[in-house]
Amino acid sequence: MAAPPPLLVYPELWRQSRDQYPHDWQWPDQVRCLCRLARDFRLKHRAEVMACGKGERLLLQALDQCDSAKIIAMLRRDFPHEPNPMLRIDPSDPFVEKPYMNGHKLDA
Repeated sequence: MAAPPPLLVYPELWRQSRDQYPHDWQWPDQVRCLCRLARDFRLKHRAEVMACGKGERLLLQALDQCDSAKIIAMLRRDFPHEPNPMLRIDPSDPFVEKPYMNGHKLDA
């Protein structure tokens, strides 16, 4: 099975949203910001979005088109004891599989 393509856009959008809302208690604001950033990026940078792998394109589309209030409500309901359920989709999570090149794991 081939390794998934590396994320091209999402890590930067995540970083920008996290820079604006760095505290775990601000995660609802980060959700709204991340959705807005994805929406703006998809509108202004179609070629870059099309260069992404299918999974990343679908993630960006979902963030663009979702109702952030519903996402926030769902995360509060499904993960009530987590101080920041957004960390589940942090692209720098050490448990996310890293891509390989020439048999060596890359530190992304």
